[in-house]
Amino acid sequence: MGTNEMIRAIKDALDTFDASVFMSKWRTGGLSQSEKMQNVKDNLQSSLKEHLEQVFRGCYPQLTWIVEKKLEGCNDSVDIYASDSSDWEIIIEIDAARADQVAKKIVSRYSHISESRKNNILYIALCYPGTERMNLNECEKFMYYGKKIIKKIHGNAFFISAFVKDDKIISE
Repeated sequence: MGTNEMIRAIKDALDTFDASVFMSKWRTGGLSQSEKMQNVKDNLQSSLKEHLEQVFRGCYPQLTWIVEKKLEGCNDSVDIYASDSSDWEIIIEIDAARADQVAKKIVSRYSHISESRKNNILYIALCYPGTERMNLNECEKFMYYGKKIIKKIHGNAFFISAFVKDDKIISE
């Protein structure tokens, strides 16, 4: 699958994902930290992986989708990971809209990307609403930096920023 086709397919898949179950539990409030994390794992991470598998089964079945994939050469795990034999590597990180968290993940994943042998890499930073004190503009600033830097690390690496808003994922 070509670069533009893959980027379009990923964006379309993100844009058609129904985040209403995740958001309804998120809006409930009063959840403990472990219940919040379980909501992210069950109703965002696992559900999104299943949605991506279903979408790509028809247009690019060679991709293998994995939740919590441990990256080679480090102690980090990727929230959602997909790859084929040699052409594509897709990394999706899911975090609350905290600028420090987004920036930390970008640095860690870019270290992996700099050593990747895949021909094409797609990194998606997916943020869900955090607390009112979390500055979304600050988060977007680090995503902008991530988009600028990724090409310098790997010539065929691409960055997509995405946000859970209302009951949908909006990719940019």
